[in-house]
Amino acid sequence: MMRQISLPIKGKWVGHYCEWYSLIDSTNVRACQMAKEKIPAGAVVWARQQESGKGRRGGVWFDSPDESLLFSLLIYPEFSFEIAPLFGVLVSTAVSKGIWSSTGVYTQIKWPNDLYSQGKKVCGILNQAQIRGNQWESFVIGVGLNINNRTFPENLDQNATSLGQISGKVYDVQNVLIYILQEIEQLYQRCLESSVQELRQEYESQMLWKGQTIQVIEKTNIFSATLLGISERANARVKLENGIEKELNSGEVSIRGNEVCR
Repeated sequence: MMRQISLPIKGKWVGHYCEWYSLIDSTNVRACQMAKEKIPAGAVVWARQQESGKGRRGGVWFDSPDESLLFSLLIYPEFSFEIAPLFGVLVSTAVSKGIWSSTGVYTQIKWPNDLYSQGKKVCGILNQAQIRGNQWESFVIGVGLNINNRTFPENLDQNATSLGQISGKVYDVQNVLIYILQEIEQLYQRCLESSVQELRQEYESQMLWKGQTIQVIEKTNIFSATLLGISERANARVKLENGIEKELNSGEVSIRGNEVCR
């Protein structure tokens, strides 16, 4: 069942059109369809439950009806083609700010754009872009956030948590959504106006394991490196044990800390 709803949101364009679904295959799939239908920028797809929610690299995203926040946001980027990849990872800073403002729970960013709190994953972000030549036709931000979840499947229990588990409180899911959307709109405006260096520094200030030794998983190869930050292309910057600095592409590698395995 789909309902068009009105969100009590401040801002110029994000969230003024919102489709709410009791059950949907994927909010990202619907948002991508919206782009083809030329629905205005800022449109939101919000679902109580997904049947085919995805994470990075095709992973399945677990959700609990009425306990998780599942939404996608449609944008038609107006900033330069070069800054778009960086915007994709910077979204995590906006989501983190929205979580903090609405719940008081502090989160850190696991490159490229997962959010962790107290050593466990609380949020996943999946971006999908439609590109023609050197132009970004559309950009979809998909967010899966564990808010009031109290239990997780056995295979996730050691690595997943929720805002409610961390604080012991119950939160209004719509209120958290509104705060996050407002932060994303502000971030988008800053991408039009601010320097890339300033935005990178903000991301790095919340980066999990920055300055620490991490393990880099590259297909079947695992090696140690020190995490330095991110590049203008949104790649992770690391220093290898031999002192050489290297950039890592999120489509080719993943990273983990010495204590947190995923």
